[in-house]
Amino acid sequence: MNQSLDLLLKRYQSLRHIGEYLLIAGLLAELLVILFFSEKKRAEKWGAIIATAVIIVGVGIETFAGGRADDVVVKWRIVEILDSTADVYRVRVEPLAFITESA
Repeated sequence: MNQSLDLLLKRYQSLRHIGEYLLIAGLLAELLVILFFSEKKRAEKWGAIIATAVIIVGVGIETFAGGRADDVVVKWRIVEILDSTADVYRVRVEPLAFITESA
């Protein structure tokens, strides 16, 4: 169980990093548009639109993956707590439905 959670956490963290890189790329693109296309109104407009779209996609990916990674960490902690008390209480560990539905 912990191996699958570990793998799932790594996947969400990797996806979150991709979102962060897209966000940084969009911000740098916006800076380049301001520096080099300020005299060309049409190029500035389209450059700003594209950079803003990249920023929005990056933030969306980062938010989605970050939230899913947080859910995996919570589930991981629950499993660890239940595993540590399983000898005493003989608790059966069931996956949480709201976390495993989208995974």
